Amino acid sequence: MKRVAAFVDGFNLYHALENLDSPKVKWLDLQGLVRSVLKSDEKLVSTLYFTAYATWDDEKAARHKKYIRALELTGVQVILGKFKRRNRTCRECGARAVDHEEKRTDVNIATHLLRGAFLNEFDLAIVVSGDTDLIPAIDAVKELFPAKRVGILFPMNRHTTEMEQSADFSESVKLPALLANRLPDQIRLPSGKYLTPPTEWQ
Repeated sequence: MKRVAAFVDGFNLYHALENLDSPKVKWLDLQGLVRSVLKSDEKLVSTLYFTAYATWDDEKAARHKKYIRALELTGVQVILGKFKRRNRTCRECGARAVDHEEKRTDVNIATHLLRGAFLNEFDLAIVVSGDTDLIPAIDAVKELFPAKRVGILFPMNRHTTEMEQSADFSESVKLPALLANRLPDQIRLPSGKYLTPPTEWQ
């Protein structure tokens, strides 16, 4: 049985879901989605989810924390980055505004992908992202570990030819797969209470 490790780019995936007119797909079962593309001789052994909290938006952060809690209960390992506050100036009018830039996710994914290969934690890595910044890490795994394979699971409308050519295989997520792999509406907590999706995602 071939061991599969999934590396999920949380922001690349989230923005793809945000563009769909179906908020309930955000309550996504990441492990179920990855398992849906595996072959009969492949077994998912780990799923790493890379993300960061939007700390300046309490409601968004609360929904995110609830989702992360649900993922952890299914066995997903969460790797947190952070947002950096940045001042922007409009080139046309000179107006200034505060923006937030997500940091560390690409480096975290690359680091854990290479780490997993060095520690022989997988035979096949599936990267859920359409971010071409990850290509050097994918190329490094394939060069240093020729026996290991790396596949790409592109979020909706995130396909890039360059990234596809770097991987051993690729597949694009479609809406039916998202709808078929939604987390349960009630997830039992160790306390006996139940975790439910945010109202906006129901």
